Amino acid sequence: TMADHVVVMRAGIIEQQGAPLELYDRPVNRFVAGFIGSPAMNFVSARVGPGGKSLTLELGGPQTIAIETGLPEGHSVTVGLRPEHLRVVPADEAMLSFPVATVESTGSSTYLAADGAEDFTLVLNGRTDVKPGDSVGVAFDLAQLHVFDAKTEKRLPLSGG
Repeated sequence: TMADHVVVMRAGIIEQQGAPLELYDRPVNRFVAGFIGSPAMNFVSARVGPGGKSLTLELGGPQTIAIETGLPEGHSVTVGLRPEHLRVVPADEAMLSFPVATVESTGSSTYLAADGAEDFTLVLNGRTDVKPGDSVGVAFDLAQLHVFDAKTEKRLPLSGG
């Protein structure tokens, strides 16, 4: 059970305070984003593409997402995606893809972990036929994508939100 007002501190400094869902939906920095939610938010290194109109993520190799960022080309960022906001889709509908390292079923949900250098997890409701070694296509709502400056770790507003 969580309170109706949460204060997240690091080294005695308040990072963010507010309602639990406010911190979950709009974390001010990478620390808060990784602290709130279970399993923790996925973080993937990325660069802003030409004209600020895409992000190239390093997830098992470069993968590009078309999104208006309003950020300068080449800017280093960290993309955050919550495991429960991701869904497995056919390859032709995928925004990203990755090889699966592990599959853990709890009965009511299934956890898929990516094979690669960075931790990346999906949480699916129910069960799946996906096996370790399979490659899966992934999609998500762009409104649920979080972008943090790679150096300051502060959340960056994207164009249109």
